[in-house]
Amino acid sequence: MKSSYFTHGDGSVPEVSSHRVSTPRPGWNWVVIHGLLLSGAFFVLTPGVFAIRSGLAKSFSIHWMIQASASVAIVLGCMIGIKISFAVSHVITPKECSGG
Repeated sequence: MKSSYFTHGDGSVPEVSSHRVSTPRPGWNWVVIHGLLLSGAFFVLTPGVFAIRSGLAKSFSIHWMIQASASVAIVLGCMIGIKISFAVSHVITPKECSGG
């Protein structure tokens, strides 16, 4: 394996090859979308239980619509997370399998 340092003058200088440098790519930032979907689903939409306990005439309809929206956001967020995982590496670790 090639050393990641090369000698220059009085000391050694770190060497970074082009294949190890990450540069931002244009387009969608999937990590941000993944985080927003899951955060929004768990912290904003999942408390739909308050809708059913509100005592309104349409509380059940409001509740199931909120919960359905949260379920869709959770599934999409998880699918994007899996997509990101495969883009970064092809190895699935036990941590990824457990959802952590």
